[in-house]
Amino acid sequence: MAFEIGYKGTHMDGRMQVNLSMYTYDYSNYQDQVERWEDSPNDFSINAVGPDGFQIAGPAGRGAVDVVENIPSAVNKGFEFDVLFLATDNFTIGANGSYTEATYNSPYTFFNEEDPRYPRDVFGGDLQENPCNASPELRALYCIEVNGYDLQGIPKEKFTVWGNYSWPLERGMLTWYAAFAFTGEYSTHAFNRPWDIVPERERLDTRLTYEEETGQWEASVFVDNVFDDTYLRSSDMDSRRTGYGGNWPQRVVSLYPRYIGAEFTYNFNR
Repeated sequence: MAFEIGYKGTHMDGRMQVNLSMYTYDYSNYQDQVERWEDSPNDFSINAVGPDGFQIAGPAGRGAVDVVENIPSAVNKGFEFDVLFLATDNFTIGANGSYTEATYNSPYTFFNEEDPRYPRDVFGGDLQENPCNASPELRALYCIEVNGYDLQGIPKEKFTVWGNYSWPLERGMLTWYAAFAFTGEYSTHAFNRPWDIVPERERLDTRLTYEEETGQWEASVFVDNVFDDTYLRSSDMDSRRTGYGGNWPQRVVSLYPRYIGAEFTYNFNR
């Protein structure tokens, strides 16, 4: 179910455009990547033979597995805006942004796989049994109900402010553009564990473009991430994925550093 209400208007003798909207999306059977405990035993055969003639065994069928499952319900609600202002004939300013609250909206249990804060071989219990069936104190560590938790990978706040200024020249137009973008922190896992959090980030990009008067060609130079800051896109801590054994290194995926480039476009249809 989706509900949205908005406003679109032009103001200041047509020099300002404003778009506003508020929305609520109520998802049924929301698909997400989850970790759960597989209880089914290995009671089947693959019916495959290896190169040396040995029978290839089926998977164990027990333990923690990553799967895509349907969460019964999730809600995404918030508001967004987009404003465009023609300050002068040569100077344009724009801004857009959003605030989003996206949460799981029904009881659903995720398995907290191999949390280095609570190693199962230290905290006790049968390592071959579903920890969700263990004593209440162990269950609270490994089997977490995510009802009301934030959805993975969705920041609450995002906004961009940009501007461009144009100089008419004898044979074309020179335009300078700059944009400042902010993205709030978000978690790459439903549990919001410390190592799952991707910090908020700010980025400044700029570009200088010359367009030939007939529009047949244009050339640009640009700098992305002007201040050469290091930003992250994802973060996790999982010995199986990193391949370094049980020492629990943290793995992050970073966005690219300062990037300087040039572009040239030629229109053969003119």
